[in-house]
Amino acid sequence: MRTTVMSYCLAVLAVAFSIQDASAVEPVEYQLARAPQHSTRITVESWAPFLKRISADAGVNLKLIVYDSREKFEGDFLSGQPDFSFGNPLYAVMGYQRHGYVPLIRDGAHKLKGIIVVRKDSNIEIVADLAGKTIAFPDPNALAASLLPRTILSEEMHIEYNSIFVGAHENVYRTVFYGKADAGGGVVDTLESEPAQLRDQLKIIFETSEISPHPLLAHPRVPVAVQKAVAEAILKLVNDEEGKKLLAGISVTAPILANYERDYAAIEKYGFQSQKMKTKVNK
Repeated sequence: MRTTVMSYCLAVLAVAFSIQDASAVEPVEYQLARAPQHSTRITVESWAPFLKRISADAGVNLKLIVYDSREKFEGDFLSGQPDFSFGNPLYAVMGYQRHGYVPLIRDGAHKLKGIIVVRKDSNIEIVADLAGKTIAFPDPNALAASLLPRTILSEEMHIEYNSIFVGAHENVYRTVFYGKADAGGGVVDTLESEPAQLRDQLKIIFETSEISPHPLLAHPRVPVAVQKAVAEAILKLVNDEEGKKLLAGISVTAPILANYERDYAAIEKYGFQSQKMKTKVNK
């Protein structure tokens, strides 16, 4: 009888410990890679609180991965390492073609539009005036701020110019502001986020056509239930003021479900390929 009671107690303890151990297991961690656009400081300040909220609401553990160069980001992304990724539409195409990344969410309020800016006191008034000038771009693979305008200038307008690549969008605007380049490529949203004293000293002389904005992508290895939970948590942020502020911080003010064929497949026609970061002369 004593042996039976002891065996029963040990069994109960074993179950109790197994329950305790199970509850102590951390949820699976999913990495979200943010393609470089701003400085790492600005990226962390906007994305860390956003992911903290989404992790809590979706019941998942999302870890933010930031990069100080686009080459490092692309090394990870093109090898399929990130579970989730947020970057320009070119990565929607490249990720879909290489690994089957699925676009989950994009902003439904704004389209992505590339721009070229010059100083307000510049004598450059139209695109043709850029011939022989130096234009600063964030980097070669920034779609709307670099790839698209460079393609239009070089292949459609046949304008010869010098291009330099300076990293984050804010670097472009400051390079132009301080006269280290005659013009610079960016996008409307990043220019509007600049301080008024800088923004007001720049003028837009060229705009690209609109394209669907940056998507949140999910690698197909991420369970569909997790993809759905993350997407639903983002969509629901519009229902409270804190959520709206978090969305504004990542420039997705009106999140909607994304669709590859509808939103990004058309970009395939340009045949854009990943390009190395280097200064080059367009002729």
